[in-house]
Amino acid sequence: MSRPAIIADVAEARSPGARNPRARGPAEAQQHRRAGRPRLRPASNTAVQPREEILRAAAELFAGQGLAATTTRQIAERVGIRQASLYYYFSGKDEILLELLTQSVRPSLRVAATLEARCGDDPAAGLYALALIDVRTLTRAPHNIATLYLLPEVQGEEFASFRAEHAELQATYGRLGRAAAAPGGSLDEELTATLIMQLVESVIQLRRLGELRDGYAHEIAASCLRLIGLHFPAVARARAAAEALLLAIPVAPGPLPTGHFRDHGAGVEVVSSRVTGHGEAGDRRRPRARAGTRPRLILAPFPVPPGPGET
Repeated sequence: MSRPAIIADVAEARSPGARNPRARGPAEAQQHRRAGRPRLRPASNTAVQPREEILRAAAELFAGQGLAATTTRQIAERVGIRQASLYYYFSGKDEILLELLTQSVRPSLRVAATLEARCGDDPAAGLYALALIDVRTLTRAPHNIATLYLLPEVQGEEFASFRAEHAELQATYGRLGRAAAAPGGSLDEELTATLIMQLVESVIQLRRLGELRDGYAHEIAASCLRLIGLHFPAVARARAAAEALLLAIPVAPGPLPTGHFRDHGAGVEVVSSRVTGHGEAGDRRRPRARAGTRPRLILAPFPVPPGPGET
């Protein structure tokens, strides 16, 4: 190597940018940035972020073989990344499960606060709407992850935040149910909350058995009102009010168990998402909001059956 070339190399090595990449300009930093470790195999869907891929893979493994039998190595192999790369996103499988469980509760809990605040004069409509939203949340949970609610591990301190959110959602059901109950109802608030939550979460078992059908969301919501002593006319009124209420509450896009989105000026394209025998959405198209609009939940009509002796 010539003497001028050697001098030039030494000068570059002593420059501030060589020792501190932050001192370089954006273009130069991009050239010197160290490449990340390559995947073991290409991503199956480049539009999905690695964190989401990890959650999906873990949900499938957790639901199929349980938490104890699943290792981070298995999750990483399912995604196609190195085990060490997984720890960039999560500290371990407990944190992954916590995220999955939280995703099965938090969307409903966020809407619950809005519904409770808006439905002081019509708690029956708030209860009906919350049941619909919660069924939707549980139906969208990947690989029916809510089946793991009763795992012994989920009772540990690591999952305390999930249990707290789940308990708050159940308490909201109790407050709405007690406020909407027919006069003379004998159920106290705590028992009302427990029974309504069990009704709504029956969708978990229906998914597991492959028996979830179109219209069950409305049947479950109606059953919640029947539980607290409301009869057909009151249930029908609550349903109509709930549908109007949900039109005014922006929610994240995604298919409902009822399987229909309609364009009522809310900027949502028509899609269909029927539930298969395996409890997963058969048509995975999603509604797309037009520019300047926010997706809103549109519920398909489903008749509420009258009770015995009702016309």
